[in-house]
Amino acid sequence: MLRLAGDVAGKAVIDLACGEGYYTRALRQQGAARIVGVDLSRAMIGLAEAEEARRPLGVEYRIGDVRTLAVPEEFDLVFAAYLLNYARTAEELTQMCRAVAHALRPGGRFV
Repeated sequence: MLRLAGDVAGKAVIDLACGEGYYTRALRQQGAARIVGVDLSRAMIGLAEAEEARRPLGVEYRIGDVRTLAVPEEFDLVFAAYLLNYARTAEELTQMCRAVAHALRPGGRFV
């Protein structure tokens, strides 16, 4: 997955359905200038924030449902290792894809 993300140096990245932040932190370590992790689970975000407190990298985490996500800024890369598989219906999948498209800067990438 990280290889698919490519060179993230200096880029703004959002990691959707980030879980405990494994990929979020890895993307930051690979040079992402700004990284935001979003997950529906308060418990997963709690684990991610605990790791950020132990080893700070400057990662921002938010609790949120990607299907209704409205981020005020745009990102160069939307990363989602474990998102689309959670769609239970075609409508949920469409909502997720719309949120991804809304979060992307023109010319940005979705991995």
